[in-house]
Amino acid sequence: MAVRISERGTRVGFKSPQIDFLETLDFVKGLWARLAYASHLRDDEGEYVHWGLIRCHGGDAARAAMREGHEAVYAELLRTSILKSASELQTSATSAGVKAGEYIERFRNHENLYIPTSMLKNTRRHFTSVVEGLRSLLQNAEHLDA
Repeated sequence: MAVRISERGTRVGFKSPQIDFLETLDFVKGLWARLAYASHLRDDEGEYVHWGLIRCHGGDAARAAMREGHEAVYAELLRTSILKSASELQTSATSAGVKAGEYIERFRNHENLYIPTSMLKNTRRHFTSVVEGLRSLLQNAEHLDA
């Protein structure tokens, strides 16, 4: 939907906070990087904070959209095959300017940060196994290259 603003003759589109946040996530390269981005939007109390999204859509709607987006990215990562996940890890690490091994260690050392609060209890073991599996793959690849 678009609304014509008569004073300027321009059209302004209206998006739901969910669509707006998902479009923001689309700019982040790599599934692991999208997970990191969504995770880092939480403050010390676990509330999601994104100034622009809150300003455009209001606090409750924006926080709900960020929570849902974080959960969706996390669930997608858990459903992704280990080979695809390894490729996504490489993409994410490259966009962060670090090696894949260094990047996966961030998730290993601070896994509670990356798991959505609503999914922490039921999926932690799965997430840990994905992280450890990727870590092992990277270590084995290093030994083969040596």
